Amino acid sequence: MKWDQNTRRRETVTWLPEAATAAVMAMAPSQPFWVEEPIWPPEDFAAMATLRRATGVPQAAGENASGALDFRKMIEAGAVDYVQPSVIKIGGITALWRIATAAEADGVTCVPHAPFFGPGYLATLHVLAAKARSSALERFFCDLALMPYGKTVPITHGHVDVPDAPGLGADPEPELMRFRV
Repeated sequence: MKWDQNTRRRETVTWLPEAATAAVMAMAPSQPFWVEEPIWPPEDFAAMATLRRATGVPQAAGENASGALDFRKMIEAGAVDYVQPSVIKIGGITALWRIATAAEADGVTCVPHAPFFGPGYLATLHVLAAKARSSALERFFCDLALMPYGKTVPITHGHVDVPDAPGLGADPEPELMRFRV
């Protein structure tokens, strides 16, 4: 991501394979935790694997993946250190669990893509809690007037407890359910 001074917005930056190595190597001294989907198009797993080997900088990918086969291909290509399946896009909790389990059996950490504020967020928390290997939660942050599950499943000092009520563990706050557009 980069900040555009003119529009005052963050812009996603990805590179064609021939430009990626120099860009990622420029970041290497900062020791990024990972570079996310640095190659365009994001399905070019061979180019991602080449970039990973050339730079030694960890890579993450998967929020654009359309199915379990995409994750298998990126892992087999050696393209990623972290896979980021989205419970909403990938087919639910069982599909996310299968991808996470298979990836981690191959030594690749699953850090689900979870920019959601509703049931997808809760479902992702449950899968993360069940995994053998602990990992971060990639979550979109913004200040909303009403934050779904902000009171019932609060994030405290960077940590969140998995809710344990029936279903996905929590209900939306009553004031949110009364809100009308």
